[in-house]
Amino acid sequence: MYTAAEEIEMADGNQGGGGPAQAPAGDFLTKLSEAYPYGDEPPRLTVAINDMAAGAPDGTVFGDDGVRPVSHEVPEGALSRPETIGDVLAWIDQRIRVFPMDQVWLTQAGPLMNWCADPKEEQWAQAVTEILFGATYGNLGGSYDMGTRKGVAGFPVSENWETYIFSRIQRRYRSTLTRESKRYKVTYGHYNIESWLTPEPIRDDLETAQPQGEASSPPDGSGPPDDSLRVKDEEAPVVGPMKDGRLLEDPMAPRWKEQKNDDPAVPIVVACQHLATYGALTRGFRIEHLDSIGYAAQFATGSFAIFSGKPAAPADEPPPQGGRWYTLHSAATDKASAGPDAGASSPPVAYEDLLTVERARQLSPPLAPGTIFVFDPDAGAQKVTLYLSRYEDECIPEKVLLKHFAARKTPGAQQVESAYSQKDRVAPDYQQELDLARPKEDPGLLRDIRILEKAGQMVLAEQKRAQMQEKLNKGLAEWERQKALALDTRTKAIVIDLKKQLDGSHIHYVLRVHKDKPLVQLMDTGNGSNFWAKIKGESRESPGRGALVEFMQVGIVDGGAQNKVGPGQMLGFCGMGVTPPPPEDLGEMAAFIKKARPIGLFRLVLTLRPSKAVMIPDDVLYVSRLARMYGGSLEQNYTIAQMLWGIRNTPGFTNLQPWVIFFMPRGVLARSMWAHGGREMTLSMFMSEVAPKYKNQLGDPANLILYKHYFPAVVITNSGRQQADYAGKAHFQCRWKYMSGSSGGPEQSAAWPKAIENKLKETAWNGIYWHPRFGTGAAARERIDALTPSMFLDGAPSLTGDGDAQASA
Repeated sequence: MYTAAEEIEMADGNQGGGGPAQAPAGDFLTKLSEAYPYGDEPPRLTVAINDMAAGAPDGTVFGDDGVRPVSHEVPEGALSRPETIGDVLAWIDQRIRVFPMDQVWLTQAGPLMNWCADPKEEQWAQAVTEILFGATYGNLGGSYDMGTRKGVAGFPVSENWETYIFSRIQRRYRSTLTRESKRYKVTYGHYNIESWLTPEPIRDDLETAQPQGEASSPPDGSGPPDDSLRVKDEEAPVVGPMKDGRLLEDPMAPRWKEQKNDDPAVPIVVACQHLATYGALTRGFRIEHLDSIGYAAQFATGSFAIFSGKPAAPADEPPPQGGRWYTLHSAATDKASAGPDAGASSPPVAYEDLLTVERARQLSPPLAPGTIFVFDPDAGAQKVTLYLSRYEDECIPEKVLLKHFAARKTPGAQQVESAYSQKDRVAPDYQQELDLARPKEDPGLLRDIRILEKAGQMVLAEQKRAQMQEKLNKGLAEWERQKALALDTRTKAIVIDLKKQLDGSHIHYVLRVHKDKPLVQLMDTGNGSNFWAKIKGESRESPGRGALVEFMQVGIVDGGAQNKVGPGQMLGFCGMGVTPPPPEDLGEMAAFIKKARPIGLFRLVLTLRPSKAVMIPDDVLYVSRLARMYGGSLEQNYTIAQMLWGIRNTPGFTNLQPWVIFFMPRGVLARSMWAHGGREMTLSMFMSEVAPKYKNQLGDPANLILYKHYFPAVVITNSGRQQADYAGKAHFQCRWKYMSGSSGGPEQSAAWPKAIENKLKETAWNGIYWHPRFGTGAAARERIDALTPSMFLDGAPSLTGDGDAQASA
């Protein structure tokens, strides 16, 4: 074993890079401490990725400290050599292969010593941060659009794609089986995948029950590829649901087989409830402990098995004990318990005792890693009676509900008095508000029409114009209907059933707890904007520590130190859930989840770095093939965090700009990638062996098309600013939000270079683009391919071998 200082010294040696030798570890840490005062801040990958001293290409100009680069330019003459493309690709490839994320965390040595009391808790915190770091925001199941299984009905709530996706990070998980129930006249068990080759439901072939704990081995007798993925067979039954030791013949739910997971996988899109759910699953809990659906930003989460200590379903085994849901309402204390051995439910707790870290750490059980905080505008109320006009009731009910609950004076109170709860209320005049919302021609369709007209495609332009007019006419008709309704300001009592999650609902979980001080670190979907706001507000000349999020100013990243918890508006706070002690060894879980495949695709684009002008098509130099975010081995997982680390200080970062665009697969492609064992499937294998069976989705001949079969999720790049705080550092460029399976759109002023988007549309999934300056014809393509590492070839071996890569950490 090496000390942290020795490992930093080895990692920071100028191995193959240009410029002066790097500072010794002690000097490096001293300089780092002086330049970036961490104070009480927790370990953060958000800053570690750019704080870690990285090697630089030959010819790099360094700053006054001799450590941080300032500039590196590729000479004009080299901008026409295919080797320039190869150098950038090789640099990224070797940084990812040779220098793992473990070394990136070494810059956090100070915070680690201040915060860490349990090494295994720290291993878990780092692993769970890495696998979801930078994921885009959206609806988990809908974003992958794997099918709704039409023609079936009567599903229990637990049957959905999210349950299946969540289970793919467990060391053991249940594969539901599809069967027709003659008794209940429905079909159960559609949301599962047999294999990447057959991405369809697994048929129920269970005839007799297997004894509990007898999990069978793979047909070929092989086991998991390494010890970190081995799971004891006796941990859980292998089939179910069971009753009195026998398999139920026709239950009101799908039957299932339990299997070992030697191919874990994670998404690249989550919302707050999904992020919090992964905070539990990665600690060894099962989706069944979260009532098979995962956490929700709702009061009802407090009744889940993980907190009650009681099985979510009668046939399930008891969940781990020792968790507790702390509630603010005596009326709901039947949902707040510490498990079956806890006796009577504990009394309600004052919200200050939960949201103030110092007080929450004194509870029993106390606030700890994995703890969740839930904010729900209705605070768990089941129904509410409001006096609304017909327009308010039919057209803007959720908007009214949010205004009503915003009048709450006491955090967590379910009973709220507002203007809308007054019996003699008269609705306001909405006419002026509606006039401002009069529908207009869709600007996106207008843009498409102009492009088509400019290209001389008049027939398509007219079709698009007719589509736009039809959409406008429908909008105007609905708008006129609403204006007519709003003329009547009379109100009547409306009883609203509060089943739907309201806007403003939120949930986040605790990533770390300071070993001495009353401080916590949260994993939250809003940490990116929170971190940048804090950096911007600091009275320092150089906010370079926030370089990773400065451009996008949002993002799912690890948070800062907090002594109080809350999303700003805390009146909707409805409870805190402390999970039981982890049922699995956290060190083993950390090793396991770091082997998870990110279910996504990527392309690398290399461009000239524009100065202040908008990027033009001629600036695009190279587009790689579409590739999976993982390779053939368990260690080859190209997470967004790993790629951010990989693009640090790329050759020519002053005048050449690397872009990595991550995509979400959709439909049958997504199903094949999510399937257990899908790591072995390359895109070429999918197109040759799977796609021909799905001509209605993938065409004939089959093709993968941007915005149809895969959608953009996140874009990252690095900085060319010639300042030591920024030069060569990685940062987020933009992301897309996908809600309810929509097509999504980029945030932050559409910071998505049109020249890149157009070139991606033009370049076939299995093709590359290179600028004519690098040559034309087959010879140029062969030369570029010969310089391309296999990670950019979607698993195909590099023609020259990846050992020729020239990058250094």
